[in-house]
Amino acid sequence: MTAIVGILNKKGIAIAADSAVTFSAGNDTKILNSGDKMLRLKDGQRVAVMIVNNSHLCLSENHHLHWDIIIRWYRKQHDSAGFPKLVDYIEDFMGFVNSDILDGSENYKPSEPTYLVFAGYGESDSYPSICYCEVPEVKNGKLCCLPPQDLKTISDDMESTVFTLGEADIIGSILFGIQRERIKSISQQFSVALTDLLYQKDLYDQALSVNHETIVNKVTKLIQEREVAHFKQWLKIIKEYSLQDMAALAENLIKATELHRKITFQQENVGGLVDLALITRNDGFQWLNRKSWYEPSRGGQYGKFGI
Repeated sequence: MTAIVGILNKKGIAIAADSAVTFSAGNDTKILNSGDKMLRLKDGQRVAVMIVNNSHLCLSENHHLHWDIIIRWYRKQHDSAGFPKLVDYIEDFMGFVNSDILDGSENYKPSEPTYLVFAGYGESDSYPSICYCEVPEVKNGKLCCLPPQDLKTISDDMESTVFTLGEADIIGSILFGIQRERIKSISQQFSVALTDLLYQKDLYDQALSVNHETIVNKVTKLIQEREVAHFKQWLKIIKEYSLQDMAALAENLIKATELHRKITFQQENVGGLVDLALITRNDGFQWLNRKSWYEPSRGGQYGKFGI
């Protein structure tokens, strides 16, 4: 598994990803903190792609390819020509996979789907966008790729936003002020506590007449309203963030998730070095942190491993 974060405003987009990769063999599971999950999609273009969940394109039970290798093949075999919109890059990449990678492959559905996150600018875009595509299986020699989902585009009406995918529970608790999986429990406990209080006050008829479902729904709604208000405050702040501030926030949201996994009894499926990059309309894709070797003299864009 992994954690992916995108912080967007009119200045650009900061993207961050951890390096944990989970490999399963029967009942055995191994987590390595060395996965390449964030890559440039095309040379000279303002688009990045990030890999969430299954790091392989599974063609059969025993035949699979790493998605990061496929992305590098695409980048090497295609020129640096751009497309008007972010979704056009996605369509071109998926067409490459279907025609050059999957030709003649058999049907196969892996135990876990892959989610590919695309972020950046099309040639005609003034502001950045981000979205993800789910790849659940290969069927009839083609990717059964669902249409782009959760598309977020910065505009004059939406001047900032945050995108998360993967292990996003702790990130959500920071952005919304509460861990969402606890809302139902809190609402139910409030209803029980109210009933107990009525019994303690010898108000038996009132206690028996308590509509627990109504109370749970009301408390849940109140908490959700506070969530929305809390997140709106974040968006107001992020709207004014510099590129450096957005990058720092994206990186620290990933690190907060990693820390939580380390100090609790949950599986440490978020970890390793945090890959961090900025994408702007004027300067394109720029690495800020990268675990692979790269050459600073070339702006950190062209890694020695072709990343």
